Order: sequence, then structure tokens, then C-alpha cells
Amino acid sequence: MNKTAAKSRRFYYLLFGVLLFGVLMVYNASPLYAQRLFNDPYYFFKLQVTWTLFGIAFFIIFSRIKFQTLKRIAKPLFYVSLFFLFCLAFFATFFPCTQSTTRDITFFPCKNGARRWVNLNPVPLPQIPLVGTIGFQASDLAKLAMVLYLPLVLEEKRAAAKSKYAPFVFFIGACLLTSVLILFQPNMSNAGLVLLIGLAIYDISGLDVKPVLVMAPLGLVLGMVFILISPYRRERFITLVVPHQQSKLSESYQSDQILIGLGSGGLFGVGVGQSKQKQHYLPEVIGDSIFAIVGEELGYIGSVLVLVAFAFLSLDMLKIASEAGTVYEKMVGVGVTAWLFFQYLINIFATIGLIPFTGMPIPLISYGGSSMLFALSGMGLLANIYARRVKKPDLVNAVGRGRMS
Repeated sequence: MNKTAAKSRRFYYLLFGVLLFGVLMVYNASPLYAQRLFNDPYYFFKLQVTWTLFGIAFFIIFSRIKFQTLKRIAKPLFYVSLFFLFCLAFFATFFPCTQSTTRDITFFPCKNGARRWVNLNPVPLPQIPLVGTIGFQASDLAKLAMVLYLPLVLEEKRAAAKSKYAPFVFFIGACLLTSVLILFQPNMSNAGLVLLIGLAIYDISGLDVKPVLVMAPLGLVLGMVFILISPYRRERFITLVVPHQQSKLSESYQSDQILIGLGSGGLFGVGVGQSKQKQHYLPEVIGDSIFAIVGEELGYIGSVLVLVAFAFLSLDMLKIASEAGTVYEKMVGVGVTAWLFFQYLINIFATIGLIPFTGMPIPLISYGGSSMLFALSGMGLLANIYARRVKKPDLVNAVGRGRMS
């Protein structure tokens, strides 16, 4: 294989390398946790493999769908995501999740004190073999819908707008509506992530960015207000400002255990399989806290290698987006890149204590079917753009050879 061919496939090598690493980390971190909850040490590993295979199927589908078809389904998909978000916001507002909750909403259950999930076949409906109940986080669907919908409407509004600010008004309305509905679940981290995705798409659209710069300070102030008026968000913020202070809601416990795990790893780690934090000390050990196990077992060197691998993958994603053939494809590619990159960054920053702790999983690595399916669907969109991009030079070369023969 020549160097050019190897380089052209680096995106796929990095993607599936990160996927394989994630599956192995879930296998490594989950046995004790799975044994305690389900009396099966391989329960989460088997599910992660299953969801990864489903995710690869979605990756292939989205990598082959024509962009004209994607444009046709963008609006219906966005409206469906809004419907689910509205249902979750409604039930979260009028039937909030509390410790005294005794009767749950069948299709919109409480999990970890919030209504973020949509169950498609809850008991007593028939269950799927190996998987059981199929559920997904509506915010994950909303991210995929946003990266297809916003570029489309920005194109349409820009072409038909009588005022140069009309596209921005429509854009900010769609972003705020989606974010506010997610915020009511409550889920502030994903609400903020949706805004970041939207801003990245708007920035690459070529429209005037002055309205964004004007509204940015207001957005930061409102974000701080939402943190301070919520007891658990306020406690997490206090934990960030005053580290290791045990709060009334014990919000510092998980952060402290993560830092203990990272610190225990040292330069080279305690060794694969030797983590102490996964022995019932660290909550969500296979989800939003899995990077702590990486740091403990693989050490500083291993953690940096994981960060570097994802950094190279993100750079390849950005390069694919920048070389897209149309403005719509470019906006979609940048939207997917912003989605996965910022989600990765939020998790790492929360893990090492640079921002308040949040329940944001690492895409492609943390356990979770919803995150895996939609993240790989987004990567499929990038692979779609990439395939269309790499075919053009081949066509040009073929034409050139034909002329010379």
C-alpha cells in the first residue's frame, strides 16, 4: 500500500481504532459493576458490542444515502426530535423526577433524576432479544437532526430573505427552542452543546456573525443564572470553585473519586485490569467517568495517547468538512465535527476539573447505545462527504489518462 492510499484511509483507521479501544475499556471496567447489578460480569460488554455493531450499520447507511435524500428527510427528522423533546419537557415539568416518585411515565422514564430517555418498547410490550427495551436520549436525536436541518434552512432563508438578519433570527429561534426543551429535562450540558453545534454551523455558512457576537455575553449571563437557580448545578459549581469541599448534595464525591483515580495512575498507570476505582468506588464507571479508569490503569502516557488519537480524528473530520463539494455538505461536516469534538472536550474538561462535572459521555468510547448509534450516524455523514470528495481526483486523473493515451 502506498503512502497516499494509507493516508486516505487514516480517517477510517482512527475511527475504528477508537471504537475498538472503547469496547475494550467497557469490557475492562464493567465486570464488577455488572455482576453487582445483573449477576453477569459481561452484561455491559455484550450490550456495548451489540450497540457498536448496530452503530456500524447506521454508519454504513448514512455513508451511502444521497445528500438530496438527506435534505428531504432533514425537516421531518427535526420535527420528530422536537416532538420527543417537548414530551420530555412536559412530563419533566409536571411530573418531575424525585426520590419519592413511585409511578413512572411508561415511554418517558426517570433515569438518574431526569427525564432524558424515550423508550420505544417498554414492558409489557415485546422485548428485543439481547437488547431488551430499546431507548434513546432525545437530545442525541436532536443533535443529528440539527446538523441536517440547520444547514438546509440557512440555505433557504439566505436565498429568500429580504433582510440580512432574517436567517440569523430563524437560526437562533431553532437553536434556542431545541436547547430550552433539553434544559427542561433537565440537561444543561446537552442544551449548551446544541448551541455550540448551531454556532459552528452558522459560522461556516458565510452569514454575518455580528449578531452572534452581540448576543454571546447575554448567553453567558443566562447560562450562569441557570446554574445558580438550580440546587444541584449550584453545588457542582461550588465544588469546582472550592475543590474537595463536601457539599450538601454530595456533588463533590464523584469528582473527588475521579481525581483520585487519575492521580493514582502516575506516569505509566497501575496496569490494565488493576484499577481500584472500578471496585464500586466510582459512580458511572463505564459512562461519563470512564476516562478516570483510562488514567488510572494506563497512566499519563496512556491518557495522552488517547487524547492524541481523538485529536487526529477530529483534525481529519475537520479536513473532510473543509473540502466538501457544496456549502450544505460543508456545514453538515462542520456540525458533526463540532458535535463530537465539543462533547469529547466537555467530558475531558469535567473529568480533570476544569468545568463543573456533568453527565456527558465520551463519544465512541463510553458505554451507551444511544450515544453510540447517533455518534456513528454522524460519522457516517462525514464518511459520505469524504467518499464524494475522494472520488473527484480519481475522476480527474482518469480523464487525464484518457486524453494522453
